[in-house]
Amino acid sequence: MNPTEASSTLNITETLDHFLSEREHSVLVFRGAWGVGKTYFWEDYIKKKIENKRVKQIVYSYVSLFGLCSNSDLKEKILYSGRITKDKNEVKIKLEESSSKKEKIVDV
Repeated sequence: MNPTEASSTLNITETLDHFLSEREHSVLVFRGAWGVGKTYFWEDYIKKKIENKRVKQIVYSYVSLFGLCSNSDLKEKILYSGRITKDKNEVKIKLEESSSKKEKIVDV
């Protein structure tokens, strides 16, 4: 990896760290030519963060826009591609906290 690639990777990692520290529901977009490693980079990054319990979110969705034709296609793909980041006990605790605070459910 040359210095420019290393600097770019550090910038991406810092951006992702900031993104995952947010409490609000957000969207992050990876842009790049096909085959440059966007999905590989994300999967490697998020796997390490989950293993080290560095993700606040209970669930996330990683979606490729390739082949999607409408907003409803995107919403469906987001819904069906959700991945849980916590173990069963952590999810139970978060759900109990959420229901006791009566937090609103976000309409997808």
